[in-house]
Amino acid sequence: EIVAELVMPAPLTSTSRSKGPGRSIAPATVIAPAVENAPGDVELRLFFARLLRDQRKFPAAAVQFAGVTRVKPDLPEAWSELASVLVIAEQYPQALDALDHVTQLRAETPGHVFFRALCFDRLKQRPQAIEAYQRFLAAAQGKFPDHPIRLIVPFSAGGVVDVVGRIWAEAMKTPLGTIVVENQGGGGGVIGASEVARSQPDGYTLLL
Repeated sequence: EIVAELVMPAPLTSTSRSKGPGRSIAPATVIAPAVENAPGDVELRLFFARLLRDQRKFPAAAVQFAGVTRVKPDLPEAWSELASVLVIAEQYPQALDALDHVTQLRAETPGHVFFRALCFDRLKQRPQAIEAYQRFLAAAQGKFPDHPIRLIVPFSAGGVVDVVGRIWAEAMKTPLGTIVVENQGGGGGVIGASEVARSQPDGYTLLL
């Protein structure tokens, strides 16, 4: 089961830090007890999972999204969001499992096919990656891309990773058109990764 393979976060606590002068209680700290008390509340749990995701706590967010899929296994939205954070957390086998559920629920989009290709690529499963990339292009019906693609480089401009990204973007102009390189450094790469996690799974926002 997906959740059993995730890196589990520290147990949620029902106590929150007291507010001092000029300080506010962290939203996750406020919501966590409510989620504990109502684990079957799908909307609340989705909100909490997205909050954790936006705070770049990807393994913890994945656990919450996985919890939603157990409560409501026929909800494509939950499987889709679970897949996206698992990709960012580099848990590719689990992400592929979540994408399989999206497909079974007949909710697969070209973006999901792209995520599948990316997972196979990172797992060094080249034949499956190529097949998925080709299926992605076919699913886009020749309309992809119809506007510039964003390549998020999660490190500052001028570094080795940035140079590699710009060389790749230049090399891919012929098959993919304009690729805009955006440097979003900080947090050891998690700031850029968080930006990609929040984006639509449509293949137009890539993470180097």
